[in-house]
Amino acid sequence: MNNRLSKGDLPWYQANINNYVNQIDLFVLALQHYAERKMLLVVAISLAGGIGIFTLVFLLCAAYAIRWLPR
Repeated sequence: MNNRLSKGDLPWYQANINNYVNQIDLFVLALQHYAERKMLLVVAISLAGGIGIFTLVFLLCAAYAIRWLPR
């Protein structure tokens, strides 16, 4: 685009700038969707990790209660 504009080809530039801007818009939209998917993946993994830690603590407490508390 810069080469054509620096050569003074203003009609070509005006005819093609919309396509260029549309390509950039599509790229930014795809990048945004990719980032959103990554964030959802982070949330899902964090939830799974939290549930896993909670389950582990619960099982350890239950094992302690069963083994060491008087019957």
